[in-house]
Amino acid sequence: MKETYGKLTGTANLRKGFCGRQALEFLKMGYTLKEIHGDKLIRYESGKIYMSGKNWTTRMTSEDFLDSFSESEFSISQNSEEINDQKDEEYYRWRAMKQ
Repeated sequence: MKETYGKLTGTANLRKGFCGRQALEFLKMGYTLKEIHGDKLIRYESGKIYMSGKNWTTRMTSEDFLDSFSESEFSISQNSEEINDQKDEEYYRWRAMKQ
């Protein structure tokens, strides 16, 4: 299955995905990515990569992302609401109050 994504040139194969530098380019263009063989959602904001799973969130530099995930396959997330900054902030405030 192939699908064209707005401002992207060409197509991305959603079943096979893409990795490495191509994933970083998509992130910098404002797309949220989903790891194909895992539960990670990834976005790019203010020069950092933000990655989240079911019960965790982390951030890293672009270089660390390329070093750690150059062989991982990603697709463009179809649901841009999957990473919710407001909910993340509320959770961390709540967690800080409990400690």
